[in-house]
Amino acid sequence: MYIKLTFHPDLKPFLLQLKRDFTKLDIRSYKFLHTSTSIRLYHVLKTIFMVGIKHHPQLSLAELKEMLGVSDKYNPYNNFKQRVLDEAQRRLAENTDIKFAYEEVKERKKVVGLVFHIAENQPSWLTENRTVDGEAEVVPQTFFEEMFLKVEKWGVSREVLTLFNRYSNGGSRASGLRLHGF
Repeated sequence: MYIKLTFHPDLKPFLLQLKRDFTKLDIRSYKFLHTSTSIRLYHVLKTIFMVGIKHHPQLSLAELKEMLGVSDKYNPYNNFKQRVLDEAQRRLAENTDIKFAYEEVKERKKVVGLVFHIAENQPSWLTENRTVDGEAEVVPQTFFEEMFLKVEKWGVSREVLTLFNRYSNGGSRASGLRLHGF
């Protein structure tokens, strides 16, 4: 069984030769981000981090809640803090390539915004040649060469094939390609 994707010819250059102006997310991290708010906060913070706004970005509470799709939920603030921020902070630190701390911005006694401190992170399972389960992935170089020769005619670069192999979720890199009929 495999999935077949077809792209409009006008989109192929954008999809197959994408090298800059995008946010790289480690798809293996999603397995551990159990809530949609944790996933959305990971996207927001990772985008801010990758764009280079590393000087402690400040977001209003209303703006952040809107970005996370919870504008009308998690009131009062302490509920939002415990169920969204603290939970996401713990999960991101344990399982993703970024971690964060935050400071509350207050007007009188009310929290109106947050200042984020985002840093790179290296969770224990996130190493170059290991799966989420910690098993080493070994794929012979000849296998890569064989696959590259098959997909090169479609305009797929060696770099795209390497990334696909690294992040495919088919168990090992080799089975990831075999799963897709190569």
